[in-house]
Amino acid sequence: MSAIAFDKIVYRSDYTYGNGLLHWRPSDGKIYSSMRGRVLRIDPSTREHEIFGTYPGLSGGIALSGKHLYSFKGTRLVRFRIE
Repeated sequence: MSAIAFDKIVYRSDYTYGNGLLHWRPSDGKIYSSMRGRVLRIDPSTREHEIFGTYPGLSGGIALSGKHLYSFKGTRLVRFRIE
């Protein structure tokens, strides 16, 4: 099994929402991330972002499936409609 090597830092954000996992959605070309109760939609070409949705206590990673984005708040599964 080969390791994936770090290439370079391409951008340092100042979103101030904390850390989050990034998920790319090929159908719209945007990156989505969950950070401190916010779901961000990031345009990778301009690096502009918007707060796509909020849910107090939203934590951890996200998953994309079709027209929906999923995340957790404790034991609750939270779903956002993307389109």
